[in-house]
Amino acid sequence: TLAALAERLPRRQPDGRAEERARAVGERIGSGLDEQGRELERGLLASIRAALPREVAAGWDMTILAYWAGAHFPALEPRRFLYPLGSGTLGYAWPAALGAAVALGQPTLAVAGDGGFLYGVQELATARQYHLPTTLLLVDDGGYGILREYQRDAYGETFAVDLEQPDFP
Repeated sequence: TLAALAERLPRRQPDGRAEERARAVGERIGSGLDEQGRELERGLLASIRAALPREVAAGWDMTILAYWAGAHFPALEPRRFLYPLGSGTLGYAWPAALGAAVALGQPTLAVAGDGGFLYGVQELATARQYHLPTTLLLVDDGGYGILREYQRDAYGETFAVDLEQPDFP
């Protein structure tokens, strides 16, 4: 069906201004972020980007830092930004990064919150057994941080979002 539709669409000729438009959009987004005062979040993303080689795949979970990354992390190569946009798949990052390490045959990164990581903590055994070169960046905020924020904003209090944690280090 898509092939048939594509045949009916008129072909557009590139106007040579795509890079210019993309740069303008990036600048507009950057100035909007500057006004929000989110230096911590932007600094963390910049630090991760600076440390992460461009060809390394990174799996991101449903954690506050990953929400920021979904909108503002520069993905420099195709199929290297693994993020379950819109599906809310808590616990995705760690197994996704492990799978990418196998598929790509190279080191990967997983960025997961403490609550989401506990969904797949047993995969530590898989990583060890198969010597998978995956680094875990654990964002430990003591529970389900984004749900905590939503509940606080909506109800002024929280319920069942704080977790008793293991000693992660």
